[in-house]
Amino acid sequence: MEMVGLGMLYGRPGLGKTTYARRIAFTRGYVYLRLEATTTPKTFAKELLQNLYISFGMGDYIPAGTTNNLYKQCIQLLLDHEDTVIIIDEIDYAFRYPQLLGALGPGG
Repeated sequence: MEMVGLGMLYGRPGLGKTTYARRIAFTRGYVYLRLEATTTPKTFAKELLQNLYISFGMGDYIPAGTTNNLYKQCIQLLLDHEDTVIIIDEIDYAFRYPQLLGALGPGG
C-alpha cells in the first residue's frame, strides 16, 4: 500500500489553521480528528473508529477491545470506503508515540 496524499498546514498560533481544517472537514464530509498531548495509540484508534462510524452513516458506536483490534476495524472500514479523507489536527503530538505515528503511515 502507498500513501495517496498528505497535506500540511503550518504557521504561527492564531492564524486560523484549526478553524480552516474544521471548516473544510465539515463542509466536505471529511473525518476530523484532533490529537491532544494525552492521545495514545488506543485513544486515537477509538476516536477514529467512532468518527468513521458517524461519517459513514452507521450511527453511534462505542469502540472497545484491544488497540490492535480497533486498528483492524478502522482499516477494514477504510478499505470499504476508499475515498475517505481524514484531517488530523495537531499531528505533532503523534511524534511522542512511534506506534501512533506508524499507524498513520502506509499500511497502518
